[in-house]
Amino acid sequence: MKIFVKFVFFWALLTVCTVNSQSDLFSKTRILVQNSQWEDVIKALDKEPTKNAQDKELYMFQKAYSFFELNNYDSARALFTDLQKNKNVFDDYSLYF
Repeated sequence: MKIFVKFVFFWALLTVCTVNSQSDLFSKTRILVQNSQWEDVIKALDKEPTKNAQDKELYMFQKAYSFFELNNYDSARALFTDLQKNKNVFDDYSLYF
């Protein structure tokens, strides 16, 4: 019985970890943003593979904002310009942040 309980607990823990992989990145970058560690935010976003277009757009916006905070306006402008091609998405992220 102990083995069965341990197996169920391990399975539940594994399921939660795999389902919440995107939220893990969000929590990591949220802490970095709160501490104004913009270089580390960019590094974390560069390492993360994008699984769909929405993730890519969110990462691009967060990366562009990080470049803006680092006073690297040319890189920020380039990323914001790419995002502005889809005007509705850009407006949504602008209102969110």
